[in-house]
Amino acid sequence: MIQPKIAILVNEGLSEDKAALLNPLLQTLRGAFHLVVLNLPQSKDPQKSSLSPSQLAERLHTEGFTLILAPAPIYLGWKSQVDSLEIQQRFGRIWAGYTLEPFDFRNFEETLRRGDTRVLDFSKIQSRDLLPLFKSLAQPPLRSGLRGLFAQNETEIYCENWQDSMGLGLRVDQILNLPSLTQSAWKKRGHSIRFLILSLWNYFEEKTLQKAYFQITANPELLAIRLTFQSPTQENLFALPP
Repeated sequence: MIQPKIAILVNEGLSEDKAALLNPLLQTLRGAFHLVVLNLPQSKDPQKSSLSPSQLAERLHTEGFTLILAPAPIYLGWKSQVDSLEIQQRFGRIWAGYTLEPFDFRNFEETLRRGDTRVLDFSKIQSRDLLPLFKSLAQPPLRSGLRGLFAQNETEIYCENWQDSMGLGLRVDQILNLPSLTQSAWKKRGHSIRFLILSLWNYFEEKTLQKAYFQITANPELLAIRLTFQSPTQENLFALPP
């Protein structure tokens, strides 16, 4: 079986703490993917590197990467330029950002409003949680919905349409009583899951959206919630480790 080919851009001169955090994650990825690490020379401007957006597109095209990751400042700073090159549409590739420490997104609010923005927090994602997430991103057939996160398991996905708040309390109780939650260790996280669902509902109401499509699924290793907004086109995806 051919391994998906992915690349990660890494700034040279990482501190020992960041390198100690990143290296085990890279080792995990090497076990499941053809991983290429592209070193970026240090720059005073975190949004600049020796690899331009057009060069990035060319590498995606000629070397067959199905996923490429860049440090969050570069990813968010380049996003509009790279998106304008239609990388995903033309080549079936995808790219995302990552961070190794708490990151301030306030300088990139306009970019985040455009949707389809992915930033992975490697300071919180554990090695065991990487593979299902990366497999869903690196393999185009698995990118839609939650199924890609659970591709190796027969996991039921609970779905419903959100239109109004009538019966919201009952709706949340029904979700929390799903067998995949009550008959597993997720039962202990019921309060956190309830808070997350209500937070998504509050966002749904604040944006005065006409309709949304909600999904939740879990297995012993991973719980994931997806909310798709029909107007405007926007999506939030949350994946929680146990």
